[in-house]
Amino acid sequence: QKSASLDSEIDTVLRMIIDNETYSMLLQMGLLSFNSINISLDTGDVELALIDGKEINISTDTGDINIKSSAIEGGVTLEADTGDMDLFRLNCNALKIDVDTGDVELHDVKGTQGIKIETSTGDVDIEDCRGHEIDIKTTTGDIEGYFMDVNWTFVTKTSSGRVIVPKNTEGYICKLTTSSGDIE
Repeated sequence: QKSASLDSEIDTVLRMIIDNETYSMLLQMGLLSFNSINISLDTGDVELALIDGKEINISTDTGDINIKSSAIEGGVTLEADTGDMDLFRLNCNALKIDVDTGDVELHDVKGTQGIKIETSTGDVDIEDCRGHEIDIKTTTGDIEGYFMDVNWTFVTKTSSGRVIVPKNTEGYICKLTTSSGDIE
């Protein structure tokens, strides 16, 4: 490990583990780089900003998860029984989100290898996201998206709802599935 100066050096922390029953936290790092961040909470919100690292794993039974302006070399895995997820300007290799009840919003998120989102009850809203493949599944909820700069082939399925997407046959794959909800 090296010491951080205010000029340009960055401290590298090998691992951060937080395991607590009830806790709300804000990590805004700027001068720290992590190999891994592992956060597990029973109840509480997690907000990460300006994170530079290799891997993030966050799990909460009840609580919101927000990540802003962060670059992660490896994977980001987010899980919640009940809670909303809001990700803004996140770059990572792979993103996996699993929520039982809650809304998911992604804005300017890049998952090089892919983005996978699953929710039982909740809407999913994605805007200007990129990845080799995007796979979104919700049992009850709408899926809305706005894609810029990249051609997408949309594969959609809904049992009861309307589907309004472009009819492309070339480009990256975007799978959108909901049992009860609209896909736009």
